[in-house]
Amino acid sequence: MFDKDGPLPYEPPGRPAWENGPDSDLAYEAMMGLGSSTSQVNGYPKFMDGAVPNCTFIVDPEQRSYLQGKVHDYVQPFSSTKLKKEFPGSQPVSMDFDNLIMLAESQYWVSWKADGMRYLPVSMDFDNLIMLAESQYWVSWKADGMRYLVLINDENEVFAFDRDNNVFELPLRFPRHDNLDEHITDTLLDCEVTLDDQGDGTKRPRMLIYDIIVFQKQEVGKKPFNKRLGFIQQFIDEPRRKAQSLGKFKPEVMSVRLKQFCSLDQTARVYEMNQRTTGHHVDGLIFQPEDDPYTPGRFDRLLKWKPVEESSIDFKMIIKKYELQGQIPEYRADLYVLGLPNPFAYMKATKSLQAYDGKIVECRWNFERNGWEVMRERTDKSHPNAMKTAISVMNTIKRPLSKEKLFSFIYNFGFRPGHPKRLPPPPPNGHHNGRFQDRTQLTSMVL
Repeated sequence: MFDKDGPLPYEPPGRPAWENGPDSDLAYEAMMGLGSSTSQVNGYPKFMDGAVPNCTFIVDPEQRSYLQGKVHDYVQPFSSTKLKKEFPGSQPVSMDFDNLIMLAESQYWVSWKADGMRYLPVSMDFDNLIMLAESQYWVSWKADGMRYLVLINDENEVFAFDRDNNVFELPLRFPRHDNLDEHITDTLLDCEVTLDDQGDGTKRPRMLIYDIIVFQKQEVGKKPFNKRLGFIQQFIDEPRRKAQSLGKFKPEVMSVRLKQFCSLDQTARVYEMNQRTTGHHVDGLIFQPEDDPYTPGRFDRLLKWKPVEESSIDFKMIIKKYELQGQIPEYRADLYVLGLPNPFAYMKATKSLQAYDGKIVECRWNFERNGWEVMRERTDKSHPNAMKTAISVMNTIKRPLSKEKLFSFIYNFGFRPGHPKRLPPPPPNGHHNGRFQDRTQLTSMVL
């Protein structure tokens, strides 16, 4: 009888393991570059794993290179360093105690966090939780979708760029606000696409626009976040709605709308409400700072929070056979991250894991088994998480920041525009630049 969770079949001993040699840097680099994990059709990547029709991969390498270069040129002015030729989107960080204080000291926007492909925030834990007391933030949910940069080049020239920098042409129209018969040009948006459950067994693709970098060649990404949201609403969202109501264009392969952000004091309501009403899985929250411009790459003030049961790491899985002299060989699923030649972790190799060999897999920690388990293959990614990201997630798992602790801190110390900052009292040994030297005192305030 086939047992998908059983061990891989025993094979007679082959050459000893030492003949394979250690993992050299060259072997590591080759392993990390086995090619895109993105779902493919006829050898080409697929937009949204093929779930959205008529969104085609740009086959011509010269056209791809031109479009990638145009996006790169639009984003470069927002970076203090020279950008590499890769996906340039903003990447958030996990929330911990060190940055939670920012929610009390500055204005932030908050968004729900859908499990998907989008900009990569820094995970929130006890080390950065303090940031929510320092700055104005806005909040939104974190949604079950895939993240894309969308270039509106001209009419019939709308392109999406995934995190592998693959380029897809989208059959979407974006009319000008001042003339619905003309089309927006030279605009770059940051979006995520979700598949929303319609309640009848079908799913409706939806593009959620949550930031704008360039509008008609204007670098609006340098404006405060609420101004950027205003640009999206006035010049992207409302003209589409008006044109549709007037019959200017037919229904499209996906709906397009502005993603909603709320003030920080609405965090609990945003999380609980969107767990029930979005039509897609919500696995956390996104905290967006008000005063910062759009920032390519890792952005330490852009925060994400996920409950510990949703915390995960994207590994590259390589199944290997290990054998010691005189012992029956065994198979192990080694889990690799970028920046570490040796496995970051490993799992017992079973028949059910064979399909993931050489693939990027999202894994979460199983507290009952005290080990990693595979959630899904990440078809949207060709590389695993970096070692720094993996360590950050491990710290979150070891010291989880529950929603009750998060909501309590925001209620007591979250930044409120027009009001005095409500920073937690300093520890007995004082503080430095508003930072706690001893995080134990801060931790006690949200436990």
